[in-house]
Amino acid sequence: MGISAFVLFETGSNIPLTDLLQYTEDFCIELNLFYGVSFKKANGNNQLKHVRSNISDLPFVESSSRQLCIDFYDEPYKFQNISFDWSGRDTEFFEAIIVDGFCDNEDLLFDVLFKVLKNYPNTKVWMEDDWFYTLNDLEKIANRPYDGNWCYKNPKEL
Repeated sequence: MGISAFVLFETGSNIPLTDLLQYTEDFCIELNLFYGVSFKKANGNNQLKHVRSNISDLPFVESSSRQLCIDFYDEPYKFQNISFDWSGRDTEFFEAIIVDGFCDNEDLLFDVLFKVLKNYPNTKVWMEDDWFYTLNDLEKIANRPYDGNWCYKNPKEL
């Protein structure tokens, strides 16, 4: 399936991109995952604003089919703010992390998102099919036998 997963922070949370990247690198080491950066963009003040990385449970040279392509953004960043009807007009979210191309890697996606939400429990994961996962939802999924289609199901139905 060709959907993306978005990790959303409330706009104004101001989680530094460098903190997100360091945390990601740390949990990749903890989970024995491979982590590499393929793109970096800074602003005129040399402040990092966008990083594209890859995470895999296999060495990158051995398999490209087990890689997650992940974009990290520093707030503010043009076109990364979004609001939803359910959250009210006053609440806006910042798309800090975007994961594309996770088909057949749903297990790896779950591991990465679960670690991020455990560290940032007020965040939400938005799947483009118009549903959202919270830390509580991911904990419920983690406490059940693994379902490779977890991210294609509305968490309210789990």
